Amino acid sequence: MKKNILTFLLLGFAGFIFAEKIVLLPDLQRPGNIIVDQGQILVTEFPSIYIYSLEDFKLIKKFGKQGEGPREFAGYVRIQKDPEHPENILVGSNMKISYFTRDGKFVKEVRSSTSTGNVYKPLGKKYVSYGGYRDRDTETNYQTINLYDSNLKKIKEVYKQKGFFQQGRKINALGAWGAWFRLFDNKIFITGGKDGYIFVYDDNGDNLFSIENKAEKIKVTEKDKARYHNYFKTDPQTRLQYKAFKSLITFPSYFPRIRGMDVVDNKIYVNGYLREDGKTEFYIYDLKGNLLKEKVALFLPERDFRGLYPYTIKNGNVFQLVDNDVKEEWELHIHNIE
Repeated sequence: MKKNILTFLLLGFAGFIFAEKIVLLPDLQRPGNIIVDQGQILVTEFPSIYIYSLEDFKLIKKFGKQGEGPREFAGYVRIQKDPEHPENILVGSNMKISYFTRDGKFVKEVRSSTSTGNVYKPLGKKYVSYGGYRDRDTETNYQTINLYDSNLKKIKEVYKQKGFFQQGRKINALGAWGAWFRLFDNKIFITGGKDGYIFVYDDNGDNLFSIENKAEKIKVTEKDKARYHNYFKTDPQTRLQYKAFKSLITFPSYFPRIRGMDVVDNKIYVNGYLREDGKTEFYIYDLKGNLLKEKVALFLPERDFRGLYPYTIKNGNVFQLVDNDVKEEWELHIHNIE
């Protein structure tokens, strides 16, 4: 819905204060994820991939369509870099990974016959992805992060934690919806399980060390609780079950110390939840866990209470896709983080 002209001017003025650069990307309707690499901005919006120039932000190429064929995607699209072959890009979709050149030409695909709905990421000649199972003895759901071979067959369970929803049990509204991982330097970086910790594994799935993010905790207020209840009540993924689990929802005294994590350019970027002033704090570590910089505060809008609008970090800048509901267009906001 269009807002009045005063709101438009205020929001537009605020945007130019809070971001170093704002670029309109009118082609997008509801983008999924974004990466920046080798002078390109790559954005997914199922079932398409958009390639923009980082120099002038013009659209270079759009490709991809829905289907089961070798140049088609089903379920979702997730784009990533290929560390073994930087001239390629990888597109994950339902039960497969597709390889394309950086100008959108199809190279090959690798299919999985045993799993569905996973996002596979390359680790040398292997892959890393998510899994899960239910322990029938304890009636407990677990989420896992697994190592797979070159044919996407499971080799090893690297990490596991209890799932967010456990039938008939209390639900920590601010608990991790699941562990998540990033790959860099032939290592696996995992967080989302133990509050404030990042666990580092080698390419065989063996634990090397852990890093604690000693960020100052943000207190959970009654206003925060009301907002989260409203989210569960209205979100398509939870609204049908909300009445059934409403009485099971609990809240901790403080938000978790880690909300997001990125590993890029030989650094680990860790961010927390929004502060009262609307900013997100980043803590920057080297790959061994030594703190390089703390409390870099940026205005990064939330898509919803589960996360920020899609963003990526490259060359000391945060690139975030933001829905401007005044202009009814998507914008690319660029912030310097170093």
